[in-house]
Amino acid sequence: MSAITEAPWQSQHDFDMDGVRRIIGAIDGPDDGRFHYKVICEIDPDDSLDTKEQIANARMIAAAPELYDACQDMVGLVQLILSRSDLPSTLREALENSHRVEHARNAIAKAAK
Repeated sequence: MSAITEAPWQSQHDFDMDGVRRIIGAIDGPDDGRFHYKVICEIDPDDSLDTKEQIANARMIAAAPELYDACQDMVGLVQLILSRSDLPSTLREALENSHRVEHARNAIAKAAK
């Protein structure tokens, strides 16, 4: 996912101004006394959502890069396990038929579009 803003992302509400629901990323240190960052998106700028829902949505979006990496790691690990010739057949069958692995693959594909 090289086309996205560098992680980590965070909800600006979690450390900054109350009422602002932005997801920010690529935060640089304060070389000139100010922090520099990229705005990834704003959550509900017209305030039609409940504040708790806005904050929950912002935190979920902020976690997206880490969730993407975790899904890729999990799918890779499952593939590595399935490549073993000594894998018990019940475990092999459970992993091959796991809807969770398929959900992870689908999420990765959706994010990579």
